[in-house]
Amino acid sequence: MHKDSTKPNHQLSLPIGGQISMQKGFSLLEMVVVLSVFALLAVISSQALILTLQGAKKSSNLATVRENVDFAMQIIERQLHNASEVTPCPNVDSQTLTYKDQNGEVSTFSCVAVGESEAGYIASSSARLTSGDVAVTACSISCIEDSPGLPPYVQIDLAARNTNVDTGPASSITTSTRVFLRNY
Repeated sequence: MHKDSTKPNHQLSLPIGGQISMQKGFSLLEMVVVLSVFALLAVISSQALILTLQGAKKSSNLATVRENVDFAMQIIERQLHNASEVTPCPNVDSQTLTYKDQNGEVSTFSCVAVGESEAGYIASSSARLTSGDVAVTACSISCIEDSPGLPPYVQIDLAARNTNVDTGPASSITTSTRVFLRNY
């Protein structure tokens, strides 16, 4: 009889020693080690993702606070540069500054409810300059006369933070500027 090459060969060859090897899969110990490694990698990557998201929220909150304070400072600076006078200078109350604008109308800048509640803000006359998302925690607007013959300046010191703690960690800033009065 001749050998047909299309038929499978069903003969088992035994290794030396006569025992059949039964290694068909992974042992339980190997599976536990692999699962432990993958679990550790999952924990590390989820922590990295959480830290990244928290950093993004804090950055966003800080940007909101910065934008609000910068807006208020720009309004105050522009109005004071164009003011015809600040009365009285030096001002008695460092939380309120009264001035006459370029049209001769009396107006004020004030720190409202600063340090008393979560809702401290900066106001121009009766208009709020900072949003409700930001609380002004410290505020001083002082007119200072250094020496006779030199124009006075206004020193502005502000500290603010975000009020919405649901959007992430608290973000706060402190800023200061001097506005030299030019129409004196």
